[in-house]
Amino acid sequence: MPNLSDALTSGAGVLALVSAWLGYLIWLRQRIIESRLARDASLRDQRLAAYRALWRNLELLALYAPPLDVTVGRLMQLQARLRRWYFRHGILLSTRARDVFFLLQESLDLVRGPNAWASTVTECTPGSGPTQPNPPGEQQRTTDWIVRPRTWVIPQTPMDDWFKRMDFVPLDAKSLRKPILFAAWCRATKRVVREWKFGEPVATVPTPDFLLLQFLSSQLRTVLTADLNSRSTAVVDRDSV
Repeated sequence: MPNLSDALTSGAGVLALVSAWLGYLIWLRQRIIESRLARDASLRDQRLAAYRALWRNLELLALYAPPLDVTVGRLMQLQARLRRWYFRHGILLSTRARDVFFLLQESLDLVRGPNAWASTVTECTPGSGPTQPNPPGEQQRTTDWIVRPRTWVIPQTPMDDWFKRMDFVPLDAKSLRKPILFAAWCRATKRVVREWKFGEPVATVPTPDFLLLQFLSSQLRTVLTADLNSRSTAVVDRDSV
């Protein structure tokens, strides 16, 4: 029969093996965490550069002090620039950013619809005003039709009120955190986009086509900042509160 000394020695050996195994698991878990953190940091750096370029491309749809008249031609050029950006940097888009990006592209595609169709893209003449559509049957329509004049003054009514009139629901923090709520928002917004009639007036709403595009570009920027967490308060500022 084994004596007490042998039993203690055997128990100590088993304990050492268990401790070594637990130590290895802890070390492996730490390495996995460090690897994921490094990958996330690298992804964030790449996204920051790519998202900056995407952000700059959306300047035409600025709500305040737009750089140019928003015309059909310029919107088509914007869609082409966004397409080129996507095939260079789209691999870095998060799933939610990709979904909103495609909603904006789909809404820009409405510019090619029957009410604002053009077979060619030409540079707009600065200062040119709206033009009449070509007669039916012609193969080309001018692209300097103005969707929003640069001089258009934002009404005093809060923008949220205009959005509500057009059934636009802005993303909130809860929708960004919960995939189910975000998916529901996408479905509802996609329904609005696909039922939209570009070029048709909306009662009591100024420049409705521009507001649709501006709304979607704003929601895209909201998702981009959420991906980068760039709207969060800096640690130094939090510590000083």
